[in-house]
Amino acid sequence: MHRLLSSGAIIGLIFIVCIITEGGSTVSYLNDARAKDFISKEGIDKIHIADDNYGVAADWSTLGFMTGLKYSGWLIDNVSDPSERDSIASCLWRFKRGEEKLRIEIIASSKGNAAALNSLMEFALGTTSMEVPFKKAEGLGDYYLVSRNATLRDRLWIYRNVCFDLRYSKKNETSDFDTFALAKDIQAYAEKHLVRNISDYYPRITHNISLKKIYVGDTFDITLSMAVESPASNYVMELKLGETLDLVSQDGLTIRVKAIQPGPAEVKFVVIDRKTLLSSEKTVKFDVLEKGR
Repeated sequence: MHRLLSSGAIIGLIFIVCIITEGGSTVSYLNDARAKDFISKEGIDKIHIADDNYGVAADWSTLGFMTGLKYSGWLIDNVSDPSERDSIASCLWRFKRGEEKLRIEIIASSKGNAAALNSLMEFALGTTSMEVPFKKAEGLGDYYLVSRNATLRDRLWIYRNVCFDLRYSKKNETSDFDTFALAKDIQAYAEKHLVRNISDYYPRITHNISLKKIYVGDTFDITLSMAVESPASNYVMELKLGETLDLVSQDGLTIRVKAIQPGPAEVKFVVIDRKTLLSSEKTVKFDVLEKGR
């Protein structure tokens, strides 16, 4: 799969203001009256963000937090391919059980814990309602929001480097499904996989280029390898090619490219671990020579 790296822009979000939290980390928010009111009411600027290199390195792919009889009957409707933007990777699971629908999105930051709070703010502010439809609550993670509408069971929270977005719905019927109990199970699973030196768990990338010298018109391979031996299927690779190259094909962690112009060339790679959603970036640079040189 060939994906161009995202520009990092958020549709509809224009003006950014930076707030320094009590932990000393910089977190970016919208600079508009609605966002400022929400930040003030819910104490966002008073959140202590511990950037002490502890983080969560859990295998989310196993859905190890959804075990036991209380989750019987839930079927996976869809799982998105992990995607990355600015060292923040996410994956979305959709479940169904009869008329019930459940949506769980997990966003893991590989650039510090403040980025997890930014993700939570994007979710909370990502509506067109006059008032932000979430309010602060207690009892979950480092910071926790619930829907202001008591009939909804949406829950947003962060824990260290991870943001969680949990949504539930059921058509035309009441339900006793406890989304807070599920949220607590997810939180317990995250706490169980808290590690020191989280950066040690990022994918560690090396590369190999199949040609030592590259000339205009040459077709060649660039292969990425992980320091920890693991099947290529355990990773998602996103890339952006420089203007001097054309993508011919991609197979796992190997791309085949064609040199189309002389001069400096580069390929920017992002590799996401499908299990932990932790990610790393690597830029491969080389020169494309003119024929006869």
